[in-house]
Amino acid sequence: MTLLNLGELNKVIIYKVKERDNKLKAIETIKEWLDEGIELCSPQFEAFRITLELRDMIGWGGEPMDMLHIATAIEKKAKRFVTIEESILNKKVFIQKVKTEYGLKITEP
Repeated sequence: MTLLNLGELNKVIIYKVKERDNKLKAIETIKEWLDEGIELCSPQFEAFRITLELRDMIGWGGEPMDMLHIATAIEKKAKRFVTIEESILNKKVFIQKVKTEYGLKITEP
């Protein structure tokens, strides 16, 4: 399993989790994931090429970094990309095309 963006998890913990005890539980969960072998990774050159393919596949209109995260998941041969970004989750045609073309399922948690 690959964890593409630790920053995204931190954003959720900081802004969406209100109670201190729940913030600590969330941080502990991330630590457990890392202890279980989830890989932290960053985009490589192939991901940038895939980003351009994705952009050309369908009108994106979203954040370039979101597309790069999806491309990195494709590069790493992930089976699932989990996001809370409504700007991604609302693009149903894009999501279906990514699943068909690359075998990557984009879902919410």
